[in-house]
Amino acid sequence: MVAIFITFGTVALLVYLYASLRERSYINALSPFFAFYFATSFVFEPVFFATVTNYQYDVQAFAFIYTCDLANFLGLAFAYMAVIGGGQTANGGHPLAAPRSDLGWLAWLFLFGSALIFLPVALQFREYVFDNPRALYEQTRSGFGQYLFVSALLLNLAVICFLFSSRRASLLFIPCVVLLALVKGAKTSAVVIVEIYAMWAIYARGWRVGVGKFLASVTVFAAIIGGLFLFTFRGVDSTNLFGAITGYSDYNRHAALTVSDPVGPYYGALALENFVYARVPRALFPDKPKDFGAFYLAKRYFPEAFVLDAGAPAFGAGVYIADFGMLTPLIMLILGLFSGYLLGLCIQWLRRGGGIAAFITMLYLANVSLLPIPMGFLGIEHWMLGLLVAKMARLRLGFWIFRPYARSEPTEN
Repeated sequence: MVAIFITFGTVALLVYLYASLRERSYINALSPFFAFYFATSFVFEPVFFATVTNYQYDVQAFAFIYTCDLANFLGLAFAYMAVIGGGQTANGGHPLAAPRSDLGWLAWLFLFGSALIFLPVALQFREYVFDNPRALYEQTRSGFGQYLFVSALLLNLAVICFLFSSRRASLLFIPCVVLLALVKGAKTSAVVIVEIYAMWAIYARGWRVGVGKFLASVTVFAAIIGGLFLFTFRGVDSTNLFGAITGYSDYNRHAALTVSDPVGPYYGALALENFVYARVPRALFPDKPKDFGAFYLAKRYFPEAFVLDAGAPAFGAGVYIADFGMLTPLIMLILGLFSGYLLGLCIQWLRRGGGIAAFITMLYLANVSLLPIPMGFLGIEHWMLGLLVAKMARLRLGFWIFRPYARSEPTEN
């Protein structure tokens, strides 16, 4: 296993550094994907391997899992670099979006909507809101998507509009955002906000991050993640907290089950179910099956956790392995190439003045999903969402009505 960690980790890191040198910034559109991929597979997993003695690694299964994940990252990175070109930052080192005062009201509108939609959940579980946000998250994993998903989406849109605006009243807005992100008990909400800010700084404001700033940023980000774990796991002893952190690499171990104890092949059926059913709210489709896509694997390999209906284990590449078997590395390479191509197109769209619409679409393709739905490809939804927000940004609040906001400077595409 040590050889697997070193070999695959070195290749992934070298590819990322090469892409960063081409773009002249060590934080770029590949960073959100790479940060999660590298941390879980080459930091948390080796630590788990070195400290946990009651787990038997199937070396061949893990070699296959790591091959699939690396193929996906290589496809993403090289297709992205091929589309955007090299020798300069993706934005030329200059701001692509000037602050706009007309986006301020939209930021507050989204923030208010996010809080209002979350309010029924907060009232139902008010004993957990401030004392134990993690318990609130665990209690709302199932049956509350219509509240939590929409609330998270509106909060993320509020942050984006705030960053693209002239940012007046920031001393009030920022604490409200932080509070609303933390009380939900999910670390993802806060992490996404940090990633949105990083992508805005690089691709909207033209910042460049050299080696020194990159190392400092990694340190700060690691401190934020550690703080989020301490906040959401308050009362847990240090040993269990350490296990919770390293346990975030468990999707590799779960995926290994699909290699050592195979099912299928299902020829894309599980991935298709993830794509279709994840989009349909259970409130609108009460008969939606609970064992679709990745949940089918959870039902097979972790039946007790599945029956509890309190969050199913993740399987990473295991869904595609169950679908395509030995062809999975090729499939994941193709998916990576497709994602990298689309990501490069979004960067070019930003270069041409795509503004907030291009930025929102780019976020998803850079692995910063504004909707906390872990399954299915939501690129189309984010593209349409970006266009909708861009249209809304051209309106101003009049007397009882919204009316077009006329101005002399160019509008966003």
